[in-house]
Amino acid sequence: MYIFSLALSTFLLAISLPIFLVFAIGSSVAAIWGLNLPWSTLIQISFQALAKHVLIAVPLFIFAGMA
Repeated sequence: MYIFSLALSTFLLAISLPIFLVFAIGSSVAAIWGLNLPWSTLIQISFQALAKHVLIAVPLFIFAGMA
């Protein structure tokens, strides 16, 4: 599985996908295939991780520093 994930990530980088998509696709495929997680669980975990108030603070601090 590790070889497949590495090959997939290398292929996605070779076709010039942005790095955030390479990470998202690579980790999703590894989680679904390697951990046998259903799609619904993966989506729930992703949205719960994005719902943190701390994540919004980082871009706001960057914007405040630019002003």
